[in-house]
Amino acid sequence: MAQVQRPDGTIPRSGDTKSNRVTELRSMGLDAPPPENQRTRGTVRFYPKSGYALRWHAGRPAGQPHETLSQLMAVWGHFPHRKHKQPDDLSLHLWAGGIDWWTSVGYWPFTGGDRAQALNWAGSNAPHRVGESSQALHRPRANYIGTRDDALFLELTRGSKGGFRVKRQVLALPEQVWVIVDAYEDRRGGTARTVWLTDNDNAIEPVDNGNRNRYRITSRGTSDTLAVSVVGSTPPTIRVANGETNPMIGWIARRPSRPAPALVVETPLPSSWTANVAVLENNGTPRLGNGVSMSEWTSAHQWSLIVPMLNSKLEIRRNKDSIIIRRGNEQRVTNIALRGVTNEEQSYAPEVSAYREQKNLYSGRLDPVEDYRLKMTWLVLGLGLASLVFILLVCRLLTPRSRQLALALPVASWMGLNVWLHVVYF
Repeated sequence: MAQVQRPDGTIPRSGDTKSNRVTELRSMGLDAPPPENQRTRGTVRFYPKSGYALRWHAGRPAGQPHETLSQLMAVWGHFPHRKHKQPDDLSLHLWAGGIDWWTSVGYWPFTGGDRAQALNWAGSNAPHRVGESSQALHRPRANYIGTRDDALFLELTRGSKGGFRVKRQVLALPEQVWVIVDAYEDRRGGTARTVWLTDNDNAIEPVDNGNRNRYRITSRGTSDTLAVSVVGSTPPTIRVANGETNPMIGWIARRPSRPAPALVVETPLPSSWTANVAVLENNGTPRLGNGVSMSEWTSAHQWSLIVPMLNSKLEIRRNKDSIIIRRGNEQRVTNIALRGVTNEEQSYAPEVSAYREQKNLYSGRLDPVEDYRLKMTWLVLGLGLASLVFILLVCRLLTPRSRQLALALPVASWMGLNVWLHVVYF
C-alpha cells in the first residue's frame, strides 16, 4: 500500500477501490506514501504474481516551467474467484500533477441495481472486443519488461474464449510522454474497443487538426493539460462519451456516481492495432505536434512510431527484444533491452498449494466465504423465527410472572449464539 499511495493520500481506482484518502489504514501503519527519494526518478515496482506494475517519476521536460510528479500503474491481476475484481485486465491508471488522467469506474455500490451494467469492460481502459463477456477470460500475463534511463516498457497479453487476443505495449518516458500500443486479433471479425476514461472533474476537447485524432484533456484542478493523439492500422472510430447508459460508458463511482468523460476508440477486427500517445503539458503550453504516425508495422514485435514534438521529434522503434528511442537530431540513442517474464515468476501454484494445505488442516474454518456466511444467515433467520413463535406462545399461555422467567431463555440463547459466532465460527 505504501508504494501505491500518492502524496495526496489517494490510490488508483483499481477494481472495487474508492479514490478516498487512505486514512483508515493509519492505525495499521500502512498509510504512508513511499519515501521522497523513491518518487523522484524512474522508480519501478514489478509484481508479476499479483499482476501489478508501478512507476513513479518526477521530472521537468525541456521547455516546461516546473517539475511534475507522475504515477503509472498497470493492472493484469487474475486470481481464483476474482472477488472484487472488475473486468479491467491490462488497464492503466495515469496520475500526474495531482490529477487522474486515465482511470477506471472504481467501487460501484453493491446496493445499486445497475452495478452489473456499470462494471463492464467499458469501465476502464482495458482493451476488449465489443460484446465480450467479462467471464470468458484466459489468464492475462506479462510478456516483457525493460527499464533504462528512467523509461519503462511493459508488454501484457490476454485472450478470451472464441479466439480474441490482445497485446498491450506500454512505454513511459521521462519526457512525461506515455505511449500505449494495442494489437488485436480475432478470426471471427467484429470490433475491438478501448474506453479511455478520465476523472469527472476533467473535460475532453477535440483539437482540430484535420484528422480528428487529437484531443486535449483539461481539469478544474490544474492548469496542466494532457494532449492525446490516437492512430491505428485503419483510421479508428473515435468519439467522446459522457454518462451513457446503454451500455454504461463514462461513469465514475463516487457519492453519488457521476458522469465522466471518456475517449471511446474502436477499430475493426480480425487484425488491427491502435496507438495512444499522451503528453503532459505544463500550464497548457503545447508540446505535442501534428502527425503522430506509425511509419512501420510488420508485427506487434516489429514497428516504428513517429511522435512529433514542437521542440523535437521522438522516434520509437520496437525490434523484438529491444526498444530504441531516438530524440530529434541527437546522437544519443536510448536502447531498452527487454527481458522475457517467465511462467515461474507469474505462477501462484505454491501459494494455492499452501492455501489448500491450511484448508485441509483447519477443515471448515476456511470454507468459501459466500457459502460459509450463507449457511449462518439461514440459521440465524430460522432461529429468529423460532424465537418469535416461542415468545408468542409464552405471552399467550403463561402468567405474567412466569413470562419474565421464560423470556430470559431466548435472550440468553441469542447472547450465547453471538459469542459463539465471534469466537468459534468466524
